[in-house]
Amino acid sequence: MSDQKLKIQDDAEEGYKKQEVFLKIAKSKEQNERRIERMKAVNVYIDKLRQETRATVQNQFAEDVDGYKELLKDLLLQGLIKFFEANVLIRCREQDKDLIEEIKDEVIDKYRNMIIEQVKMFADKSPEDIPCNIVIDENNWIESIDENPETGSLGGFNMLAKKGKIVLTQTVDSRIELCFQAAIPAIRYMLFPSMRRVPKPKAE
Repeated sequence: MSDQKLKIQDDAEEGYKKQEVFLKIAKSKEQNERRIERMKAVNVYIDKLRQETRATVQNQFAEDVDGYKELLKDLLLQGLIKFFEANVLIRCREQDKDLIEEIKDEVIDKYRNMIIEQVKMFADKSPEDIPCNIVIDENNWIESIDENPETGSLGGFNMLAKKGKIVLTQTVDSRIELCFQAAIPAIRYMLFPSMRRVPKPKAE
């Protein structure tokens, strides 16, 4: 075979390889674009579901103040147990101030009794020996959903100790977000079959 024919053959093979690479790149780009579009669709759906959930919870709290009050008790007790601090600062929505003032003494009593019952080193102490003081920060209110439907809080509070060095988020919004983050894979699986991962075949 002459040198000229070899050169033509080499050029053709090189052209085929370049075309193959180009097609692979184009296919990969198309797949990525489709994947991005699916992810956008998932995010749009989840954002819509999140807003609907917030609206539902807001209405439930408005209709059932006693139920919301019980939730605040649970959040406060849980926070005190996690904190185990003598002095706690509460940052809440201004509209929740009276509710928290109303429940805090009851929750402190329950907290003290639980510590005595469940922590051996305090078994011989009396409830009054367990230091616990709760103060509401009236200079820094959490923005309410009534003020800002997009970013305002549904309720709950933040707890601070050690001059703000320790912060615990006990808001309703943070709990909802945790639920959504845990549910995203299931939502994606149910609503977007094309995004389900195909199980790898088991090795023989």
